[in-house]
Amino acid sequence: MNDEEKKLEIKQDTLNTLDDFSICIMCNRKCDTLELNWEHMRQDHQLEFPMANCLKRIKPVIKILAQKVFKYLACIQCDSQKFINHKALQNHILDTKHTAINDEDIEEFFYKYYSKDKLAAIKSKIIRKTKVFKILKIKLNFSSKSRKNKVTGGEESDGWETISEGSGDEKPKVDKPVKAPTTKMDDVEIKEKVARVDSDDDEPIELPNGELVLENGLV
Repeated sequence: MNDEEKKLEIKQDTLNTLDDFSICIMCNRKCDTLELNWEHMRQDHQLEFPMANCLKRIKPVIKILAQKVFKYLACIQCDSQKFINHKALQNHILDTKHTAINDEDIEEFFYKYYSKDKLAAIKSKIIRKTKVFKILKIKLNFSSKSRKNKVTGGEESDGWETISEGSGDEKPKVDKPVKAPTTKMDDVEIKEKVARVDSDDDEPIELPNGELVLENGLV
């Protein structure tokens, strides 16, 4: 091995993910692309990133994880910063299997890299009940939609609809209260009741629906 090759090998050993996003955060392995590095971390090191298939971009996600490990020497799961260097931190992550992204980082950093459309397409009730899903629902300003559209006659949807911000001049729509159904007697029943009323009795007769029949036959 000549001097140039030795210098190149030494340089590669000192590089980390902040220098090259195709380098693994946990073991410093160099992959051909950042996408292959992402798959390597997920498959070989069990990196647990919730709903990773809903991410819009991988590069900024890897960058944030790399900053956390190599800049701040913080564990990606427990946030511990008791390590003297990144090698010690990497050993901690692998030995303790702290390879899951914590909810706080999702809420603070990673939420913006999720696709709303992909999240809206999730049908699993189990996923929808998770804490991360609820965090994303709030951070990305979505509201659940799981009923038929009565106005347009559309089919039932289990996705989300975005809450529009509007100009602020529109008056909020208020649903009119629905009156409770009442039992209404038909005209034949009323006439029969009236026919049975004694003409000399000036006391009104109360019908089953609460209405009164006066002595002149008016209801």
